[in-house]
Amino acid sequence: MMVLLLVFFMSQLFALTPDEILQKVDDNMVFTSARYNGKMTIHIGTETRTKTYKTWAKGKDKAFIIFTNSEDKGVRYLKREGSLWIYFPEAEEIMKISGHMLRESMMGSDLSYEDALENQKLKERYSISQEEDDEINGKNCYVLDLKAKTSNLTYYRRKIWIDKSRFVALREERYSRSGKLLRIMTIDEIKTVGKRNYPIKMTVQNVLRKNTYTEFGIYQYEFDVAIDESVFSRQSLKP
Repeated sequence: MMVLLLVFFMSQLFALTPDEILQKVDDNMVFTSARYNGKMTIHIGTETRTKTYKTWAKGKDKAFIIFTNSEDKGVRYLKREGSLWIYFPEAEEIMKISGHMLRESMMGSDLSYEDALENQKLKERYSISQEEDDEINGKNCYVLDLKAKTSNLTYYRRKIWIDKSRFVALREERYSRSGKLLRIMTIDEIKTVGKRNYPIKMTVQNVLRKNTYTEFGIYQYEFDVAIDESVFSRQSLKP
């Protein structure tokens, strides 16, 4: 009995706090800069659409994307300081998206523009509480419940299942302020890249839409690399 009590107290002594758990998740997911190729497969009923693209990103406010699939070839996105500009080569037109429009579907997928270009620490935006541990696909998980610190966030609540060994969220549920479930995200593959564990394949379901889900994958990825600031200028929108 004394041995069991000692083991229990020692485990409690060295247990991670909810803040420490989420900090480790942020350390894996948030980068100073990144460069990668991506593939997005959108399933709507029996129809499948595939998009491919190249991405450059820096900090939480800058991202540049060029689509390379034949249907959308040459479409370009530029994110800077809370706004998004989209260039359509056929019309040679630039459209600006900001505010609530960033919550609209990106290319008909189950992710919004805001979701797809997110690169900011959860710990900065959400308060944290810990629930009972759970298991996802045979992996022991911490379960954290996050509540928005401010009223301007799209998701008031996020519930995440975090792999105890790799500190990556294997499943996430995102909710509105009213408590309605909006999106479910599951991780399909994780790779170790330098000192971080990073999801390279994931599936997203917008539960407000019927018979739809989107698969995302990245490849040829590099993190925390030098990217010239000119990549994120308005001049990059037009070839």
